Amino acid sequence: MDANAGRVFAVAGTVLTFVLQIKEDMDAAQLEVDLRESRAAIRSGFNDAAHSIEMHFNEATGTYVAKTLTTQIENVDQQLAELRDMQQSRSDLFKTLVGLLERTRGLISSLHEHESKYITLR
Repeated sequence: MDANAGRVFAVAGTVLTFVLQIKEDMDAAQLEVDLRESRAAIRSGFNDAAHSIEMHFNEATGTYVAKTLTTQIENVDQQLAELRDMQQSRSDLFKTLVGLLERTRGLISSLHEHESKYITLR
Protein backbone atom coordinates (compact mmCIF):
# COMPACT_ATOMS: atom_id res chain seq x y z
CA MET A 1 0.00 0.00 0.00
CA ASP A 2 2.88 2.31 0.56
CA ALA A 3 3.86 1.91 -3.08
CA ASN A 4 0.39 2.82 -4.23
CA ALA A 5 0.31 5.78 -1.90
CA GLY A 6 3.65 6.91 -3.30
CA ARG A 7 2.30 6.70 -6.84
CA VAL A 8 -0.84 8.61 -5.85
CA PHE A 9 1.28 11.30 -4.22
CA ALA A 10 3.52 11.46 -7.30
CA VAL A 11 0.52 11.86 -9.61
CA ALA A 12 -1.11 14.32 -7.20
CA GLY A 13 2.16 16.27 -7.01
CA THR A 14 2.43 16.40 -10.80
CA VAL A 15 -1.20 17.52 -11.14
CA LEU A 16 -0.70 20.06 -8.35
CA THR A 17 2.45 21.38 -10.06
CA PHE A 18 0.55 21.64 -13.35
CA VAL A 19 -2.38 23.45 -11.66
CA LEU A 20 -0.04 25.82 -9.81
CA GLN A 21 1.81 26.59 -13.07
CA ILE A 22 -1.51 27.40 -14.78
CA LYS A 23 -2.51 29.61 -11.82
CA GLU A 24 0.87 31.37 -11.92
CA ASP A 25 0.50 31.97 -15.70
CA MET A 26 -3.01 33.32 -15.16
CA ASP A 27 -1.78 35.57 -12.35
CA ALA A 28 1.07 36.83 -14.54
CA ALA A 29 -1.38 37.54 -17.38
CA GLN A 30 -3.73 39.36 -14.99
CA LEU A 31 -0.79 41.34 -13.58
CA GLU A 32 0.18 42.36 -17.14
CA VAL A 33 -3.40 43.48 -17.84
CA ASP A 34 -3.48 45.40 -14.55
CA LEU A 35 -0.15 47.08 -15.41
CA ARG A 36 -1.45 48.12 -18.83
CA GLU A 37 -4.60 49.55 -17.27
CA SER A 38 -2.53 51.39 -14.65
CA ARG A 39 -0.26 52.84 -17.34
CA ALA A 40 -3.30 53.92 -19.34
CA ALA A 41 -4.80 55.56 -16.24
CA ILE A 42 -1.51 57.38 -15.54
CA ARG A 43 -1.28 58.55 -19.17
CA SER A 44 -4.87 59.72 -18.99
CA GLY A 45 -4.08 61.65 -15.82
CA PHE A 46 -1.07 63.31 -17.45
CA ASN A 47 -3.12 64.12 -20.55
CA ASP A 48 -5.84 65.67 -18.39
CA ALA A 49 -3.27 67.71 -16.49
CA ALA A 50 -1.60 68.85 -19.73
CA HIS A 51 -4.97 69.84 -21.17
CA SER A 52 -5.81 71.77 -18.03
CA ILE A 53 -2.47 73.59 -18.13
CA GLU A 54 -2.91 74.35 -21.83
CA MET A 55 -6.41 75.74 -21.25
CA HIS A 56 -5.15 77.89 -18.37
CA PHE A 57 -2.27 79.16 -20.53
CA ASN A 58 -4.65 79.97 -23.41
CA GLU A 59 -6.98 81.81 -21.05
CA ALA A 60 -4.11 83.75 -19.48
CA THR A 61 -2.72 84.63 -22.90
CA GLY A 62 -6.14 85.76 -24.10
CA THR A 63 -6.55 87.94 -21.03
CA TYR A 64 -3.09 89.46 -21.53
CA VAL A 65 -3.79 90.16 -25.18
CA ALA A 66 -7.18 91.64 -24.38
CA LYS A 67 -5.82 93.91 -21.65
CA THR A 68 -2.49 94.92 -23.13
CA LEU A 69 -2.29 94.50 -26.85
CA THR A 70 -5.90 95.27 -27.76
CA THR A 71 -5.65 98.70 -26.14
CA GLN A 72 -2.41 99.42 -27.97
CA ILE A 73 -3.87 98.22 -31.28
CA GLU A 74 -6.92 100.43 -30.78
CA ASN A 75 -4.62 103.41 -30.12
CA VAL A 76 -2.67 102.70 -33.30
CA ASP A 77 -5.91 102.34 -35.27
CA GLN A 78 -7.12 105.67 -33.90
CA GLN A 79 -3.84 107.36 -34.85
CA LEU A 80 -4.07 105.88 -38.35
CA ALA A 81 -7.60 107.21 -38.72
CA GLU A 82 -6.42 110.65 -37.61
CA LEU A 83 -3.57 110.51 -40.13
CA ARG A 84 -6.00 109.53 -42.92
CA ASP A 85 -8.30 112.41 -41.97
CA MET A 86 -5.35 114.81 -41.92
CA GLN A 87 -4.18 113.53 -45.29
CA GLN A 88 -7.69 113.97 -46.73
CA SER A 89 -7.87 117.51 -45.30
CA ARG A 90 -4.52 118.36 -46.86
CA SER A 91 -5.61 116.87 -50.16
CA ASP A 92 -8.82 118.93 -50.08
CA LEU A 93 -6.84 122.05 -49.16
CA PHE A 94 -4.39 121.39 -52.00
CA LYS A 95 -7.27 121.06 -54.48
CA THR A 96 -8.72 124.33 -53.19
CA LEU A 97 -5.35 126.07 -53.55
CA VAL A 98 -4.92 124.72 -57.09
CA GLY A 99 -8.39 126.03 -57.93
CA LEU A 100 -7.58 129.45 -56.46
CA LEU A 101 -4.28 129.50 -58.37
CA GLU A 102 -6.08 128.80 -61.63
CA ARG A 103 -8.62 131.47 -60.83
CA THR A 104 -5.86 133.96 -59.96
CA ARG A 105 -4.08 133.18 -63.25
CA GLY A 106 -7.33 133.68 -65.07
CA LEU A 107 -7.88 137.04 -63.35
CA ILE A 108 -4.30 138.11 -64.11
CA SER A 109 -4.77 137.14 -67.74
CA SER A 110 -8.02 139.06 -67.82
CA LEU A 111 -6.33 142.11 -66.28
CA HIS A 112 -3.57 141.92 -68.88
CA GLU A 113 -6.14 141.72 -71.67
CA HIS A 114 -8.06 144.69 -70.30
CA GLU A 115 -4.85 146.62 -69.75
CA SER A 116 -3.68 145.95 -73.31
CA LYS A 117 -7.12 147.05 -74.66
CA TYR A 118 -6.96 150.15 -72.49
CA ILE A 119 -3.46 150.97 -73.76
CA THR A 120 -4.55 150.38 -77.35
CA LEU A 121 -7.53 152.69 -76.92
CA ARG A 122 -5.43 155.53 -75.67
